[in-house]
Amino acid sequence: MKIVLGILLMCFSWTLGHSEKENTVLDTAEFILPCQISDPDIDECIIKGLNHLRPYLKKGIEEIQLPSMEPLEIGELVIDNSQGLFILKATFFNVVVNGPTEYSIKSLKSDVSTLTADIRIGIPKLDIRGSYNMKGNILRIPVTSHGTFSCIFYDIDVVAKVRAGVLTNDKGIKFLQIAELTIDFRLKKSEFEIQDLLLQKTAIGANLVQLLNRFSEEIMEATRPTTSSVLAHHFKEILNPVLLHLPLKLFLPDA
Repeated sequence: MKIVLGILLMCFSWTLGHSEKENTVLDTAEFILPCQISDPDIDECIIKGLNHLRPYLKKGIEEIQLPSMEPLEIGELVIDNSQGLFILKATFFNVVVNGPTEYSIKSLKSDVSTLTADIRIGIPKLDIRGSYNMKGNILRIPVTSHGTFSCIFYDIDVVAKVRAGVLTNDKGIKFLQIAELTIDFRLKKSEFEIQDLLLQKTAIGANLVQLLNRFSEEIMEATRPTTSSVLAHHFKEILNPVLLHLPLKLFLPDA
């Protein structure tokens, strides 16, 4: 049950609007701290830039149609795990996440020549609530459940590997685009609770909820690779349209 990550990372799970501003290209952006390729301490510059971005993510950035990310709202996230003792397909929807913008950059290593970066991010706490549909097998026991969930994740450690490319539009303006993104994460502690809306008043429903709650951490660990892959794809699809508002020169003036 790893919506955790929908979340995690830099937490960009939102739906972009479609308006005249969609194609706006910014000449300046106070929420971006530019870095010079020639700077021998460019990694530190990038870290400062990511930290500088935090308050803007909290309140939203109208110029690029970015809503407030505190709380972060996720419309839908589908996790389909077909291996191991926890074979589940779960859809999470109307998810509200509190805490994503409290991230800190633990480390960053970049290579500007290849536009790659390894980033380690820490998030102290995520409070996540929403609804779910789930079907599958837990320890070979058939499970079908629909209801609401609440969970708290503590001390989340996220590792992201990014490879970017450069896209040039018909006006000759260059933009960064995410070509590859992988995500992995670990939790120090979690608290998880579900309420089945269909069967909660029956003995079967009570046993099902008990089973899901009892094995919540094992389920999350078993589905972690699948969740990481789904989230990486999701973040890439969200980030690239946002980056089309922001010319490369805003990030790297001497590129």
